[in-house]
Amino acid sequence: MNMDWTLNIGALLSTGLQVVVMAATVMAVFFGMRSEVRVLRHDVRHIEERLEHLSEAFSQLGTILTQVAVQDTRINMIEKNIDDLRHGRGFVDK
Repeated sequence: MNMDWTLNIGALLSTGLQVVVMAATVMAVFFGMRSEVRVLRHDVRHIEERLEHLSEAFSQLGTILTQVAVQDTRINMIEKNIDDLRHGRGFVDK
């Protein structure tokens, strides 16, 4: 087996061009993905801020529901006391 060690300028240029095109493609993909990651990072930050606001709103809603439940209990007790007074039970001043 004999090897042909002659250099062909056209083959060298073609191979060099392929290497350059491949490197440019890799760089383009890298920078494209980099910008996508930057956008995703911004979106996640925005979602976290919205989640904090929602968390605060749910906390306030829980407090309000507790206050409504307490008021409902008080109103029910007042209604019961009024019913008792209507039926002559309890303090009645004539």
